[in-house]
Amino acid sequence: MASSAMNLILERIALFQFTPTHCAQARGMLGWSVEQLSREAGVSVDDIQRFEAQQEVADSARLALTYRFEAQG
Repeated sequence: MASSAMNLILERIALFQFTPTHCAQARGMLGWSVEQLSREAGVSVDDIQRFEAQQEVADSARLALTYRFEAQG
């Protein structure tokens, strides 16, 4: 099991590698609307729209999006 320090490092890597462009492209490849991604990831529609518009959102929202797409494959 990874230590909490290792988990924090992995989360930071995920945050910096997952960009708004990646989010929009992944949604497109899956054929998901912003509303569907919101339901799937548990992130508000407003947060997703702000993120894809390259505005600030909470790290927790970005991580939820990242993990949801990773789980989808």
